[in-house]
Parts: sequence; C-alpha cells; structure tokens
Amino acid sequence: MGIVVDHIREDHEYIMKSLSILTNIFMKSEESVVINKIDLSECIRFNAIFTGMCHNEKEETILFKALAIKGDGVVVKEIASLSAEHRQCGIYIRNLQDLFPEDPHELISPRFMTGIVGYINHMESHIEKESETLFPMVDRYLTISEQETIRGQFNDYEEYVMEACAGTGIKGNIDYLFRKYS
Repeated sequence: MGIVVDHIREDHEYIMKSLSILTNIFMKSEESVVINKIDLSECIRFNAIFTGMCHNEKEETILFKALAIKGDGVVVKEIASLSAEHRQCGIYIRNLQDLFPEDPHELISPRFMTGIVGYINHMESHIEKESETLFPMVDRYLTISEQETIRGQFNDYEEYVMEACAGTGIKGNIDYLFRKYS
C-alpha cells in the first residue's frame, strides 16, 4: 500500500484508540465506578476535532476529489457512500456533544450511552469499509507522485486544523488515555 494509505491507516489507529477508550470507560466499568467525565470529554473532543474536522475532511476535500477525477463511475459511487458515512459520523459527534452533561455531578443519560454505542459501531464499520474499498482505490488510481502531493496536503491541512482548534496535543492525550484504560 502507498503513502496515502499509510497516512490514513495511522489516522485510523488513533480513531480506534479513542473508540477503545470509550468502550473501556463505559462497557468495562463496574456499576460502582464513577465515570471520569474529564477523560470522556477529552475523548469526545478528540473525535470532534481529529476524526470529524481533520481526518474526515482531509479525505473529503483532498483525497475524494483526486479520486473522483481519476476514477470511474464505481469510484464516484463508492466516494458518495463514504461521504454519507462521514456525514453520519458528524451527526453522531454533534449529538454526543449536545447530550454531554455540563454539570460534572449529573448522571450520564441513557440516550448519551446509546449514542456512544452507535458511534463506536458506526466508526468501526466505516474504518473496515475504508480498508476494504478506499485503500485499493487509492493505490489503483493515484500515482506515487500524486500520493506524495496528497500526503503533503494532508499534513498541511492537519497542522492547520490542529492549530486552529487548539488541538495540537490531542493525539498525545489519546495515547495517555489509551494506556490508562487498556
């Protein structure tokens, strides 16, 4: 696989870490354990900034446009399907942000927990789909030179988003939380 696929795969590894953290915060806690809302908030923040605004938008604005130009009708149809899944991801994230209690002593609602489960399931399925369909398309339709250009655009875009959203240390936070909840 090429350098664009490697870049996306690295993003997916961080997203999967965040999903693992969410799973461990909720699904593996004992009933008597108080959920750490600071850690939960950081994980939701990561998914809003990195997954939604950075990763998905890199694919939408850079990669999908390049593939649509080079690919055929099947590629365009697959890109449309992946874009719809990105929009659904955004809906999940917004709902989680809206349902997250501002009061640190307020209990987490069942709707929020249902939203977490739905988001985790959606993202795991989406990442698997990208691995099976998007990765082969990238390597089939984009030359090494085009992939190098796209990787540079990805890096510039990510740097811009992370600075604009005060998210420069967000991956380090996910690494820390992953160790904490593993």
